[in-house]
Amino acid sequence: IVSPEYASMLGYDPATFRETNAAWIERLHPDDREHVAAAFRDYISGNRPEYRVEFRQRTAHGEWLWIRSVGRTMARDQHGAPLRMLGTHTDISEQKAAELTARLEMVALDAAADAVVITDRNGVIHWCNPAFTTLTGYSREEALGSSPRLLSRSGAQDQAFYEEMWSTLLRGEVWRGELINRRKDQSRYVEQQTITPVSDPQ
Repeated sequence: IVSPEYASMLGYDPATFRETNAAWIERLHPDDREHVAAAFRDYISGNRPEYRVEFRQRTAHGEWLWIRSVGRTMARDQHGAPLRMLGTHTDISEQKAAELTARLEMVALDAAADAVVITDRNGVIHWCNPAFTTLTGYSREEALGSSPRLLSRSGAQDQAFYEEMWSTLLRGEVWRGELINRRKDQSRYVEQQTITPVSDPQ
């Protein structure tokens, strides 16, 4: 049996929808069938504690819906073979689309010709792209966990300059300016910087 919501999620009329194992497999995306079958086999054989798998299924309208399926055995026969399973199907299409967008954005940042750095609100570097390492001479390993202040401050700007910068950022405003920084080899360079604060939901 399936719930009415199960049929509706796939675009079918719950009053007439009848699920079968063969129909369920037929609706699976061809690229997902083997790993779904392997997950089921592993669970039934006791090699994994829970049946949990993500896959695409074709809707009644011919679209592909990303689904997270979670299930567990509810009854076994006297030999331990499974008789019944209880499971859920959750539509995760929006989550998958967001993940794809995030991956595309990260690839774009990684390939950018300009140096890009992501820090926390204290200025600690969490991510930098290859252009940053080329510009500064520091490896990604050297940069992560450090801060631009420690890596590249040249002394050409006074403390008031940086106080104004951070005051702007902590107000949630974009800071733009030109400053002189230094590379790992201590050579100096002039840089035009744009720093954009990213806010959490609060």
